[in-house]
Amino acid sequence: MNKLYPLHATIGSLLLLGALAACNDKQMCDLPHPHPGRAVLTYDWGTATPRDVQLEVLPYDDPLATPAIDTHTPADGTTLDRLAPGRYHALACTEAERLSVSNGTAAVTDTEDDGSLPSVGDLWAGSTHLTIESGTDTRAAIGLQPCTRLLRIVLNAGQGDPTQVQSLTGLLTGVRTSRVIDPWLAGQVPATAATTATGSIRLHFTPTDDGTAFAAEHRLLGLDPTQGITLTLTLTTDDGRDDTQDYDLTDELEDFDDFDNPGADDPDDPFDLGGDIDLIVTSPVDALFSISGWGQVDSTEGGADMEIKGRTDKE
Repeated sequence: MNKLYPLHATIGSLLLLGALAACNDKQMCDLPHPHPGRAVLTYDWGTATPRDVQLEVLPYDDPLATPAIDTHTPADGTTLDRLAPGRYHALACTEAERLSVSNGTAAVTDTEDDGSLPSVGDLWAGSTHLTIESGTDTRAAIGLQPCTRLLRIVLNAGQGDPTQVQSLTGLLTGVRTSRVIDPWLAGQVPATAATTATGSIRLHFTPTDDGTAFAAEHRLLGLDPTQGITLTLTLTTDDGRDDTQDYDLTDELEDFDDFDNPGADDPDDPFDLGGDIDLIVTSPVDALFSISGWGQVDSTEGGADMEIKGRTDKE
């Protein structure tokens, strides 16, 4: 048996060398750590202006763990190298002032000094699932959709003299403080509240360029009609009198949040709300103004499309 030992050793060595040689070919050896794959991503902006995005790629089976990738990418897309085979979820969104994005939900990050919500930045977002295979390119397109909308309110002056108005301000309620921008990812987080939190925004109306209307605008995450949407307007005249009135605009603004599929002509799709304001500033005791004809208007016909300028002679 001792004479056979060298032969056994030689055969064993040859078999070991053959196994190592075979492992150099990935098709012949099941590696304990498979070769990585690549994700080739592009962004679909429709007719909107492309812009850089922040891309977050998370493991599909444990998306709330530390993100696999969180990086700034060009507006046309990016290639992610050396991804371990498996399933992933990718969320792409633009950066927007006074907004944060976490776990598939965008939220307003601060408030004004009086507690009202600020005008937020222009946020777009989109997501997709990815399946990465060893040594393979996985291609996917992420469609970006708007997640904020500009509200423009124009009050066309009818009866009375608009120059007698010192100031016209408003407080609009029912404004969303958060918005789900990735339903799948947000669904991985247990619900913490039965209703959507809302706040209010301040509107400062200024005369349009031709002096025939008062206009104000504010960009927001959305409106929640189930909470009720009320506009409280306060008008102050040159001689110091003031009048405050409430208007229930729940019906007029119930379609404000229908903007996640923008039209081809205007991908930003602002919401223009119009009304007619009569000024009754000569009355010492009655209401100083009244508003009628509330409704969404076509900005291409004028009114809300007119240039807004600040008053300097009444400050």
